[in-house]
Amino acid sequence: MASSHASGRPCQFVRVVKPRGPKPKRQDHSATRERGRPVDDERPEPTVLRDHRMSDVHFPTTPCSTHSDSQQRRAQQEQDRTGADHSRQPYTGLAAIEHIIEDIVERDVATKLFEHYFVQPNTSLFTSASPFVLTPVIRQQSVLDSQNPRTTSPALTLTILWICSLTAQIPTLFMPHQRRAVQQGLGNLAQAHVDEYLRQRAIGAKSVDGRPSGSVSTARTSSSQKAQQPEDRDSIDDFLALLLLTIFRTSEDSKHDCPRMWQQVVEDARKLELHLLDEAALNAASPDLFPSQGNLTMRDLEAKEERRRTFWMLFALDRHWALCYNKMPLILEQDCKVYDPLPDAVWHDDYLSADTLLHRRHPGPNSRIHGPGLFEWFLPLMTVLGDIIWLHHQRMHPRMSLLINNGETSRIDEVLAKLEADIDDAQWHRGQRSSHDADVPITGGYGRAPATAIQLYCRFLIHVLYILLHGRWDALDMLVPPSAAEAPVAAVSIDDPCQMALSDWITSDHFSTCGSHAIAAAETISQILNVDPELAYMPYLFGIYLLQGSFILLFFAFRMPEVGESPNESVGQACETIIRAHEICFATLNVDYQRNFRKVMRGVLHDARQGLGYAQLLNAANAMETSPQSAETQSVTSATNRNSARLQGNYEHLISVLSVYRWTKGYSGLAV
Repeated sequence: MASSHASGRPCQFVRVVKPRGPKPKRQDHSATRERGRPVDDERPEPTVLRDHRMSDVHFPTTPCSTHSDSQQRRAQQEQDRTGADHSRQPYTGLAAIEHIIEDIVERDVATKLFEHYFVQPNTSLFTSASPFVLTPVIRQQSVLDSQNPRTTSPALTLTILWICSLTAQIPTLFMPHQRRAVQQGLGNLAQAHVDEYLRQRAIGAKSVDGRPSGSVSTARTSSSQKAQQPEDRDSIDDFLALLLLTIFRTSEDSKHDCPRMWQQVVEDARKLELHLLDEAALNAASPDLFPSQGNLTMRDLEAKEERRRTFWMLFALDRHWALCYNKMPLILEQDCKVYDPLPDAVWHDDYLSADTLLHRRHPGPNSRIHGPGLFEWFLPLMTVLGDIIWLHHQRMHPRMSLLINNGETSRIDEVLAKLEADIDDAQWHRGQRSSHDADVPITGGYGRAPATAIQLYCRFLIHVLYILLHGRWDALDMLVPPSAAEAPVAAVSIDDPCQMALSDWITSDHFSTCGSHAIAAAETISQILNVDPELAYMPYLFGIYLLQGSFILLFFAFRMPEVGESPNESVGQACETIIRAHEICFATLNVDYQRNFRKVMRGVLHDARQGLGYAQLLNAANAMETSPQSAETQSVTSATNRNSARLQGNYEHLISVLSVYRWTKGYSGLAV
C-alpha cells in the first residue's frame, strides 16, 4: 500500500461504497448484480434524464476519483447545457441572425425581446406591450410550431428586436447606457435591412417593355393566377418591417418627413397588390367558400391571412395619418378587394383550422364594431373617420363645397349612432370562436386589455368623431379676433362649420353638438384613467384624438370670462382632465405637441379663473384705437394695461404655439 502511494497511483479501493465483509456478503452482491442484469439490459435512456439523475447525487471528493472521469463528466455537462440552450431557443428567425447580433445583445435577451412582440396591447403597468406594435400580425403558435415553424425574415426579426428594445421592461436593459447601446446596434441593422428591401423593390418596379411592373392592369391580370399560388413570406415580412419602422418614425418629434414615409409605405403595398388579395375570391360564384386553393397548405392559408391583417392595419393607419397631417386618405375604399380579417380571438387560438381560414367573410372594410380586437373596433372607427375626412376636405374645396348639403352630415351622424349602440351589443368577452370553445372567455393568457377599457376608448373616439364632423379642426380659427372671424366668406355651403362665420357657427346646432361631446369626451377620459392610469393601451394612436377633442374645450376656457364672473365648473373640470391626460401621454410617449398644448391649456384656464379674458383684452385694444379717451378713461386704461400686461404676453405665446400646428388650407397638421 505504501508503494502504491509512493508511485502516485490512486487507491483502487473505495471503502465507503464497497466495505469489506465476509464471503456471504460477496454472494449477496453477486445476487444483487444478477437481479440487476435485466435492468442493465434496459438501461439506455435519454441523456438528459441520465445526467439530471447524476446531478442530483453529491459525490464525495476523495483521492479515489479519477481525473479522467471528472473531465468526462464536465464535458458531458457542458454538452448538455449547450443542448438545453438550443432547446430554449424556439424561434428560427432568431437563429438565422444570431451571428449578426451576438456582439450587440445576449441570446436570452434577444429571445425575450422577440417574445415581447407577441404581447397584446393591455393596460398593465408592468407588462405593457410595445406602443409601436398595434397588434401582432403573426401567430406566435405558428412561430413555435415544432413540426413546421413559421420563420421570419432577417429584416422583420431585426426590426422587431429593435422596436421592442425601445420600451421592453427587461432587467438587462434597465441601465440607460445598456439600452442605448442595444438600441443603436439593432436600429442600425434593422434600418440597413429595410433600406436594402426598398432598394430591391425599386429595382423590381422599373419598366418592363415600357410598362411599369406595378401597374393596375398587370395587377388585375395576375390576381386570379395568384389565387392558387403560395404566398411569398419574405415579401410580406419585409413590408411589415417597413410598416413597423414607419410607425416608429411617425412617433418622433420631427414629423416634417412623415407624409413622405406614409406615401412610401402605401405605394409599396400597391406594388405587393395587398389591396387585390381576394379579388379572385370575390368574383367567384360560390357563396360559402373561397375558390379552389390548389395545393395550398395550412401555412399558405395563414400567410394569406397575415397579408389581410397587414393590409387592414395599413388601411386604418392611412386614415389615422390623414388626420394627423391634414391630408386626404391615400387608400380608396373602392380599390379594396380584401376580406375582413379574422377576429383576434380566432386568429390567436391554438386550434385554428383550415376551414376557419377558408370560410368566406364579408369584404372589408367593416363599419360596425363587433368585438374587442383592434380590427374589430378600431378599424370600423377609422373607416368612418375616412368619410369625415373626405367630407371635411370637400367642404374646403372652392367649388365642390357648393354641392355639400346637410344630407352627408346626417348620414354620418346615423353611422356614429349605430357605432355607439354597437359598444353595448358587441361580444366584448368572447370572440367569434369555433363550436368546441365557444363558451371559453378571453382570459388573461391571451393578454388583452380589460373589456371595460376598450369600451371606454371606443366611446371616447366616437365623441371625437362627432367633434370632427360638427366642429372646426383648427384651434387658431376659433381664437382669432371677432373682427377677423366675421370677414365675409364668398359662396360657401351653409352647412359648413369650418367655413361659416365664427358667430354663425357658435349659434348653430354644430356648436352645441361639439360642446356636449367635448364635455362627454372629457368625462370618458376620466373613466379611462381609472382603469388605465398610464394610458398604456394605445399611446401611439391616442394623442391626435386627445388633441382634436381638446380644441373646443380650449375655446370654452378662452371665452369663459365673457359669459360670467365665475368660470363654468363643468368646463373647468373637463379642462383639468384634458391637461392631466396630456401630461400622462407625453410621459408615456414623449412628443412635443402634447407638452406644448398642455402648457397653453393650463395658462388659458388659469387666466380664465382669474377673470382675465383674452377676448375682452382684444376688444379693449380695438376700442382704444377707434375712440378718443378722457383723462379718467386713460387712468382706467393705464390700470387695465398694468393688470393685463402678463395676459398680453400669454396671448402672444398662445398664438405662437397654435400657429405651429394648423388644420386649415395650406397646412400639414403635425407634420412640422
